[in-house]
This record gives sequence, structure tokens and C-alpha cells, in this order.
Amino acid sequence: MRTTNKRVLANYLQWRTVQGYSPFLPPTMREPFYKFKANQTGMFNSPIPERWEDCVFLSLAMMDMPVGKLYVENYFDKERAMQKVITILNIS
Repeated sequence: MRTTNKRVLANYLQWRTVQGYSPFLPPTMREPFYKFKANQTGMFNSPIPERWEDCVFLSLAMMDMPVGKLYVENYFDKERAMQKVITILNIS
């Protein structure tokens, strides 16, 4: 990074900031981001996601661990899991 032009670094940081907020931007401001993303991935025919699709994706990404924790707390049989671990340990 010491040899990288400061303008290049500034542009990169600005782009990463916009990228992080892109799902929350109005459609006219989201479009350039998705065009750039299509250019990166080569998927030019992919439609720009609707706002609800971005919302679902973000919710799944952010809530993955908390929802898993709730599932384990409410539905995971710890005693049965321990029995399986003991069985596996006895096999080896």
C-alpha cells in the first residue's frame, strides 16, 4: 500500500463505502453499482434485484447465527447429541 497512489486508495475506499450502502440507496443510485457488479462477474443479463430481494438477502446474511442459536436452544436435543458423540468416540 505504500507504493499505491493515494487517489487510487481514496477511490477504492469511497467505492467500498458506496458498495456497503448500495442496498439502501434509491434505484437511480443503485443502478451503477449493479452494472459494475455485472461487469465484474460477467453476468450481464441478471436483473437488478428488487428492494425486497436485497432486504431478504441482508436479513439472511445478518440473522444466520442468531436464528441458528434460537433453533438449537429450542429444538436441539442435547442429550441425544451427546449419545452420538459417545458412540463416535467408542468407534475409534
